[in-house]
Amino acid sequence: MPLISESVHRLLTFSVFPSSFVFGAMVLGWFIDPTRHFWSCALNVPRMYLLRGMYATVQSIQS
Repeated sequence: MPLISESVHRLLTFSVFPSSFVFGAMVLGWFIDPTRHFWSCALNVPRMYLLRGMYATVQSIQS
């Protein structure tokens, strides 16, 4: 009886581990991708304002 439960347990861990690993990688990728998207957006906004401010400064100097 212990042998059967051990083999079932081993079979379950072998079948569960890859799927949980794939699921974890999917969740991790889903978590990393939006944060990377967020950081690119968060870095683009100040750059846009900085360029706009520089452009306004140049315009005010020229006039």
